[in-house]
Amino acid sequence: MRSSLLSSLENLVILTLLGLSLAGCKSSSAPQVPNTSDDNKAKSVPPAPPPQTTQSAAPPPSRSQPTQDIKPALPTPKPASPRQPQVEHGPMNYDPPSTMTVGDTIVVDVAVRRPGNSSYDFLPNKDAAESEYGLRGTGPMQGVEVPVADYMQVNLTAGEYDAFDIVPLDQEVKSLEAGGHSEWHWKVTAKKAGTEELILHSQRIHYGANGQALPIDDGTRPATINVTIEPKKKIIQKGLMELIADNWKKVAVGIITATGTAIWAWWKKWWKKRNKNPGADGRHRK
Repeated sequence: MRSSLLSSLENLVILTLLGLSLAGCKSSSAPQVPNTSDDNKAKSVPPAPPPQTTQSAAPPPSRSQPTQDIKPALPTPKPASPRQPQVEHGPMNYDPPSTMTVGDTIVVDVAVRRPGNSSYDFLPNKDAAESEYGLRGTGPMQGVEVPVADYMQVNLTAGEYDAFDIVPLDQEVKSLEAGGHSEWHWKVTAKKAGTEELILHSQRIHYGANGQALPIDDGTRPATINVTIEPKKKIIQKGLMELIADNWKKVAVGIITATGTAIWAWWKKWWKKRNKNPGADGRHRK
């Protein structure tokens, strides 16, 4: 009886273990079916748009406190550059000769006008040039437009330092009023034969707050002069004329003295001769 009970228990344990092993195999071999319903839902739903950064509105001011206008900070302005005045222009006329001879001395004239908005003749006629602008030179009238200002400086120099002797006859810096003109004059002596140049140099002069002159260079204008040598005969004649012109008083005194001496000697000789030979009236006869 006891042995039968043990055998039945063993059979029950074996069946139980066999059933558990069969169940484990069935669960491991069964294929996994994907959940297509969740995937379709995920695919059908579009992705959410990215969040937009919007500036949140400022909260309304509290009624218990007065509102204040808050202005944005402005950039620091740059210092304004000094305003440049508008440059005026006017004609500069001059009359250097085209030819000279060594030893000749002439006067070169320059006139600068400041017409403003009024009309003007670029090259004035001869009468106006002489009477109004002091242009009395023997050379052809020339002209060029130059910048003008309240004060102008004009210089005259030689292209080669030993070609001319130049002496200014007035100051080089002059005021130039609107509607007026200024003149410059130089005494020029030719010293060297050849093709030489006289050079005009103009500048505008501005004065700073401390009175310091601030020149603005406006360039140069050359004038070509053909300098020749005179023959010796003309040189001697010219030298004599210059000697007489420079010493005319002494020359006049010398001429008068010489003439008076000659007349006195002639009269004295004539008087002696007359006394030795009595006349027709018989006087002085023995």
